[in-house]
Amino acid sequence: MKRLDNKIALITGASSGIGNIIARKYLEEGAHIIAVGRDLKKLEELDDYAKFCNSSTTIVRLDLREGSKIFTLAKEIAQKFNKLDVLILNAAILGEIAPLEYYDPNVWNQVIAVNLNANFYLLRTLTPLIKQSVAGHIIFVSCNMSNKNNAYWGAYSVSKAALEKLAKVCEEENKTNNIKTHFITPTPVDTNLRKTAFRGITVGKVNNHCEIEHLFLKNIFTQT
Repeated sequence: MKRLDNKIALITGASSGIGNIIARKYLEEGAHIIAVGRDLKKLEELDDYAKFCNSSTTIVRLDLREGSKIFTLAKEIAQKFNKLDVLILNAAILGEIAPLEYYDPNVWNQVIAVNLNANFYLLRTLTPLIKQSVAGHIIFVSCNMSNKNNAYWGAYSVSKAALEKLAKVCEEENKTNNIKTHFITPTPVDTNLRKTAFRGITVGKVNNHCEIEHLFLKNIFTQT
C-alpha cells in the first residue's frame, strides 16, 4: 500500500515548477490529484504521468484571477468527491520588479488576486470538504520573501508576507479539529517565476526533488 492511497489532493500551480514536482511525487504515492493550472498541455502531460503511475488526476485549467470560478470548482469537487484530504496553495505570479511610485496598479491587483485573494477563496470554499477528511492538511507554499523587505519587489513581497499571516490565522482557527496547517518555504528552484526575476542568473537547485519529497511527504504524512 502506498503512502497516499485514497487521498485526494488539490494543488494550485500544478502545471509547472514546484507544484508540478509535488504533484508527481504525490501521484507516485497513490494520491488522486486535482491539478489546477493555466497550461493545458502541461496538465495533460501530468495526466499521462498519472497513468504511468497507475494513479489518476482531475485536470482543471483555471486562471486564479477569476475568483468566481473558484466557487464553481469547489461545488464540483463536493459533488464528485465529497471530501478533500490535502490542499496545497502553491500558485503565485511575480508581477513587476519596480519602485512603488512606478508600479502599475493593474499588475499590483493581479498579483494580490493570485497570491493572496485566490488562496482566501480556496480556503473559504474548500475547508468544509477538508473537514470531511479523517486527517486533513492545508499546505501554504511560500518563499523567503515573506520576511524580507527588499526594495522593488512590490506586490509580490507584500502578498507573500500577507500569505504567511493568512496561514497563521488558518492554523489558529483549525487547532481543535482534524486539519493541520503547514507553511513551507522550499529552497530556491529554477522556476519560470525565478528565472524572470533573476534573468541570466542560476538561482537554485534544479533537481532538489529529494527536498520536495522530504518537505511535502515525509515531514507531513509521518505525522498522520
